[in-house]
Order: sequence, then structure tokens, then C-alpha cells
Amino acid sequence: MADFTPFSYEHDNEYELNFGLQPLSIEGTARFILTLRGEEIKKCYPCIGFDHKAIEKLAEHTHYLKIPELLKCISPFNRLSFCYPYVLLMEKLLGLTPSLRTQSLRVIFAELERIRSHMRIISALAQDLGSDIPKIYEIKQSTIIEHFLKNKEDLFQIGGIKYNITDEGIEDIYNWSSKKNNPFLEKISYSLSNNRIFKQRTIGIGIISAEDAVSWGLSGPSLRASGVSWDLRQSSPYDAYSSLSFTPTIENSGDVYSRYLVRAEEIKASLSLISQIIENIPPEENSTIDLSEEDFPSPPAKELYLATESPAGELGISIISDGSSCPYRFHIRTPSFPHLQALNYLGKDTNFGNLVPIIASFDLNMGEVDR
Repeated sequence: MADFTPFSYEHDNEYELNFGLQPLSIEGTARFILTLRGEEIKKCYPCIGFDHKAIEKLAEHTHYLKIPELLKCISPFNRLSFCYPYVLLMEKLLGLTPSLRTQSLRVIFAELERIRSHMRIISALAQDLGSDIPKIYEIKQSTIIEHFLKNKEDLFQIGGIKYNITDEGIEDIYNWSSKKNNPFLEKISYSLSNNRIFKQRTIGIGIISAEDAVSWGLSGPSLRASGVSWDLRQSSPYDAYSSLSFTPTIENSGDVYSRYLVRAEEIKASLSLISQIIENIPPEENSTIDLSEEDFPSPPAKELYLATESPAGELGISIISDGSSCPYRFHIRTPSFPHLQALNYLGKDTNFGNLVPIIASFDLNMGEVDR
């Protein structure tokens, strides 16, 4: 992004345009300064700082037990996913090992959030390109997931989970995930995957090669859509993922259509993972844990980094502990920041009409960027 010079034009027919807020897939306030020559974009400069929450600095003055409350504020859609790497890191720092049932339940609810996130991005991409049909079915399926996740935003706790999930609740999730046909997947297969207009607007648009994707720091579906087989659930398995069998979804074209296909296939994979783990979940046991600030053990002075595979990509937490009740340094590695940077590269020398589907094909959360 350093090569941008505001109001610097190489040709007389170039002009500057402020662009933002239009894509439905972006969560938060985004602004792009475009240098246009006719309808061709010559420069695309993403601006940040509009949603700054200072989460990292606040965490350095917050007790370890209360930091998840800050992390949940970053994204209203993936709150469990933001707490997940922090909980795992603190367990590693303190030498805690949760029960197998706890590990299984965490994976189940993390995959439910992944399904909801992917459905939201796919339907938003379709809306940005003029189709409201996937949104209707996304709302219906998301309502079911919301029922499963109701009042469980603080489920993930250091050393365990806050609420034990009953066998009846697990059976409801299994009955939904193991259905032969998912209505949302069936509808997008008809209205998007085989739609001539949708394919014309997405195939060959916003291409990023495997080498460039790695260089720009892409992760998650955006990286796997460029042909790079990298999924932390497989390469560095955590919790119950080590006991599951699955293959990351890979596409090789690296365009908007490939990023859409990867998310659609990962919904199927997540449904399969949920069914797998419920079929082998340990019997009901006391998985809950309720630590107080008085009982919380003093962490050793140490520096640690741990990452999980969030719906958008690699989500990591880095902590430097000095032995006190608050982290000395706290840093979050979110997938949206490198993805936003890549738009500076992907937005160049493309038609203005292609910018919206390019932006929509990345799971951008401006609250992650301005953390």
C-alpha cells in the first residue's frame, strides 16, 4: 500500500474517486481511494482506521479471564471463533488439558459458525451481483444455527466450556447436519454455480496466483482458492480435529468464482465434520469450568503464539506474559488485514465494475482490521 500518492496522476484523463460502503459483504466502514482512467482502475488504496476499537491495548490492562469479553466485540458474527485461539493459547500457557467431550463440543460449535459465515459471504456476493435468492435460504438456515448458538457466545472458557450441552441438544444438531440435502447448498447450486450471468461476473475476475497469495499473506478459503493446500485444522490440528478425517477444499484458478466454490464446498465439509464428531463424542460428563480471578493461576513469564482456522483464515493470538494477571503484550493476527492489503494489488488494471465482486469474494471484517 506504500506506493500510493494521493492526487498524483500520470495522465490528464485520470481522476480520483472515493468508493466504499456499497459491498454488502463488508462488515464495518470501508473506504477505497481509486485512481481511474475511464472505467479502468489504475490504483486502489484501501483506507483503515474508521472502526478502531483498541482491543489489543485494552487487553494489556485486562485480567486474563475477562479478555474474551473484548474479543467478542471484534465481530458480531464469529464471536466464538475469536475466543477460540485465545482459550487454546491460555490452556497451553497454563498447562491445562480439557476433557475430550469439551474438545469435541468446541469443534462442533466452531464448525457451526464456519457454516453460518460462509453462507453469509456467499449470499452477500450474490446480492452484490443482483441476486437475492441465496439470501432467502441463507436466512432460513442461519436461523437454525442461531438457535443452536443461542446464549452460547461465551461458551469457550479457559480449561473447558461454560455450559454443558445436553445429549438432546447434540442430537438436534446431528439431525440437522446429517440431512442428505441442505436447502441452501441446493439453491446456490442452481442459482449461482450454473448461472451464466454469475459465472460471467466471477470467472477470470480478481485472479491471484498461488505465489502472490502466499506473498500477500492470504489464508483460509482465499488462499485455498489459489491452489495452496493449507488448513490449520489439518496441518496443525487442535482440540478434536486430530481425530477427524477430512481433506481441505482446493481450487486452482484463484478468481472470484474459485473463492465462491471453496466456501460452498467447505459448508459440505463442515456438515460432514459435525456429523463425524457427534457420532464419536464421549458420553456426557462434567465439562464445565468456572474459574474466578482469585482462583486463576499465575501464568509463567513466557511468549506464545497460537492460531486457529477461522472462517476467513488464520486467526492467531500472540501474548507476552510477565507473570502478572494481565498480558504484558497482546496482539491479534486477523485474516482481514492481509486480505485488505491484497486489494491494492487485485484492484489495479481492472474494470471498475469488477471491484465489488472482488471485494465481496474476501471475508472482510473492518472491525478485525482496526482492532
